[in-house]
Amino acid sequence: MTNEAPTAIHFERSLNWLDTNRQKLTRIAVVVAVVALAASYYFWNQAQQEAAASAALSDVPPGAGAAEAHLKLAAKYPKTSAAPRAVLVAAGDLFAAGKLPEAETQFKRLLDEYSESPFRVQGLLGVAACLDAQGKIPDAVTRYEQIVARYPKEAVASQAKSALARLYEIQNKPAQALPLYEELQRTEAYSSFGLEANIRRLALLAKHPELAKAKAPTASLK
Repeated sequence: MTNEAPTAIHFERSLNWLDTNRQKLTRIAVVVAVVALAASYYFWNQAQQEAAASAALSDVPPGAGAAEAHLKLAAKYPKTSAAPRAVLVAAGDLFAAGKLPEAETQFKRLLDEYSESPFRVQGLLGVAACLDAQGKIPDAVTRYEQIVARYPKEAVASQAKSALARLYEIQNKPAQALPLYEELQRTEAYSSFGLEANIRRLALLAKHPELAKAKAPTASLK
């Protein structure tokens, strides 16, 4: 017995099903095509936006008005990768101009609006630096400590440790400052952070000789 008859019946049923549902299938195909076209346009448009934003970012001249120009650029291209970069640069410009509250606002904006940005750690450091420069020592210490704890391997960690040790000295906490200076001396021996740390370490030990005695090994009793 062959399978020709069941196969023919099955084929005929398939044709009937296709004829019955042809209009529905056509509608589905049209919807799929429209969705694919929309997705294609979205990604094309996003690429165009990225290119335009990057070009605009590189065209902003330095000097007066640069911060405002960068902020306008971020507002014009809010969904591009150039936007958080523009906010970060604007915050840096404001900091350099001594506009510390405004700079702090923009650094915090970077953290709030672009929390997934790779520039987040620079935003954290910027907030800490603004608090530091405004004399808000306890708040700045807290921020620097957070950076050191969360991002110990990042390049900004050395800058945070250097600033943190200095603020510990201001808070009259030499025992907390010394280990940071010693660490920077070891890990950043050939950088400005390491050189400054060694100078501050020596000055700190000269001012607080008890710290050196505390670190000296205890002589064994005979």
